[in-house]
Amino acid sequence: MSPDAWLTLAVVWMAAVATPGPNVAFTVATGLATPRPAAFLAAVGIGLGGIVYAVLALSGLGALLYASPTAFAAVRWLGVAYLVWLGLRALRPPTAPSAIRPARTPTQGRRLVAQGFAVMMANPKAVLAVGAILPPFLDPDRPALLQVTIMAATICAGSILVHCGYIAAAGRLAAWRPFTARPRLMRTLAGLVYLAAAAALAAVGV
Repeated sequence: MSPDAWLTLAVVWMAAVATPGPNVAFTVATGLATPRPAAFLAAVGIGLGGIVYAVLALSGLGALLYASPTAFAAVRWLGVAYLVWLGLRALRPPTAPSAIRPARTPTQGRRLVAQGFAVMMANPKAVLAVGAILPPFLDPDRPALLQVTIMAATICAGSILVHCGYIAAAGRLAAWRPFTARPRLMRTLAGLVYLAAAAALAAVGV
């Protein structure tokens, strides 16, 4: 892959990632409800999911997922249920004042990575986007393994960068005085955004 082709791939992918959808709604809600820098771990999870989808798309396995309506629907509705659960949990009144924006332990940090990964993998159309964008950049005259590695790394890094930007913007909003003075309002907004992400994912394929 030439440097020009790589740069084009990076720009195209980051533009696609920045388009509002379930993943963006998830990272915005996480940025509202979770203190930084721990919140950025959710973006890492999405980036790791991007690596998996890049490998699936370039190996042709992604097409098998799309060709199976049952598998496509099962993955999607599991993701919807998970996002609804996150939204309802955020809307539920905290049991103690410290539960509003708790300090994150290493275990909870790993949970954020897992949440981001799960949300990415629960969006079947993500593999279709990867499958549409990556193949045209494959050069048959160059080693395939090296190209797949570069593309997967680009998908991962681009996803992390864009979603970190959304998380940072949401974190600044959460630090706005009306929210810091009314932490319950911040949790409510985060919960509603999680539910919006669930609705967006439910609409996939409709």
